[in-house]
Amino acid sequence: YSEELETIYHVIYENKQLKLKHFKHGIINLTPVWNDEFLGSKTFIRFVDFYRDKNGNIIGFYVSDTRTKHQQFKKLLIEETVISAQS
Repeated sequence: YSEELETIYHVIYENKQLKLKHFKHGIINLTPVWNDEFLGSKTFIRFVDFYRDKNGNIIGFYVSDTRTKHQQFKKLLIEETVISAQS
């Protein structure tokens, strides 16, 4: 989630490929470059650099392109809600 841009990208791993998914921009394939650094398949998301906390857990990522440098996105923890119908 980017507070500045007020938008959410979902990070998904599908068919042995890491991707970003956005409601408006669709799927953005990520190609590994080095450790936690990736190249994005869209011109507005060229470089993606995941960052970690002191325990090594990924807690967000930065996006850079030709006009933007290190746009921060923070990991959101979304609780799964289960709704059950009783007869």
